[in-house]
This record gives sequence, structure tokens and C-alpha cells, in this order.
Amino acid sequence: MSERGRPSSPAAVYLADRSAWRQIRHSDDARDRFHELARQGEVAVCPMIVEEILYAARSHREFLSWRRLLDTLTWLDTTSAMQRRALEIMESMARHGHRRGAGIPELVVAVTAEAHNATVLHYDPTFPRIAEYAPISQQWIVGRGTGFES
Repeated sequence: MSERGRPSSPAAVYLADRSAWRQIRHSDDARDRFHELARQGEVAVCPMIVEEILYAARSHREFLSWRRLLDTLTWLDTTSAMQRRALEIMESMARHGHRRGAGIPELVVAVTAEAHNATVLHYDPTFPRIAEYAPISQQWIVGRGTGFES
């Protein structure tokens, strides 16, 4: 069970990265896909994603609103073993000349998904790059180049 009391392993689990959350604010297609997955109970978050989302809150009221919503989802824990796995991937990327090919938050999300057999749902070219070095499942929430660009 997750810390929120919901099963941590439904039939399919999509670990919704911060980039996917951003797309649902701007794209009807992303919003529709996200809501369908959420209705099926397939959307999950992890502490890193929640921290990134809440860090971006523009007010205390927005922080509380997002926190209430995020607390209703399945939470996938991130362990110290997963943190060490992120270091292994970083080393592999560095060995192949991609020392800064992925940020720390993306690596933590990727290894959390890997450990929980979840698919990272994203709109970020970093995840396909990480997938070149680790067997993570990842999907764009909408097609690359079709979503909101900041």
C-alpha cells in the first residue's frame, strides 16, 4: 500500500511528472488523457514530483489546493536504494559523454518509476534520454512538439 492508503500497484501505473502536470493546464488533449487515466486510478506521484509542483504554487491558497489534490493520488515511495540507482545511471551517462544529460529530479522520478514498474508520463525530452541508459517505461502525455512550450 502507498502511504496514502491506496494500492501502489494498480494494473497500470503512470507516474505523472511535473511536465505532464504543466501540460494539463494548457492542452485539452493532455487534460483529457490525464483525466481518463485518473478516472481509472492509474495516476501516481512520488515525493519529488509533489515537491516540484508545490514549490511552483503561486500562493498559500494554491499550495493547499494542489496539496489536497495530490494527496488523493497513489504515492510511490522513493528509497535510498533508488537514490543509489540514480547515481548508477548518472555514472553511465557520464561515461558516454552525457554528464549533465538529466537533472536530479528527472533521475529520481525515473528510478522511482523503474522500481515500481510504472510508466513515466511526461512532456520532457530528458526521459527518452534516460531510457537510453536505464530500462524505464516512458510516454509523452501528448506528442513531442505538440504541447505547450514555455
